[in-house]
Amino acid sequence: MSFSHAQYSSCKQYSEVAGLEPSELMRLGQDEAALSVRGEGTRKIRRLNYLKDEMFRGLFDPNPFYRRQERGR
Repeated sequence: MSFSHAQYSSCKQYSEVAGLEPSELMRLGQDEAALSVRGEGTRKIRRLNYLKDEMFRGLFDPNPFYRRQERGR
């Protein structure tokens, strides 16, 4: 989950549940997420990307609504 300044009130509410400062959540990069696990607290993790992560290779079909541009075109 990522937040912008326009969503500060949502960020503040989530930060209270997650036990983090709103500023910590707002600094999360696009490839990061805050994960809360009962009994283990909240930690910052790297978000999975099934298009790029090796463990997902070959486990999904191409998206028929998205066609990758070939290089040199």
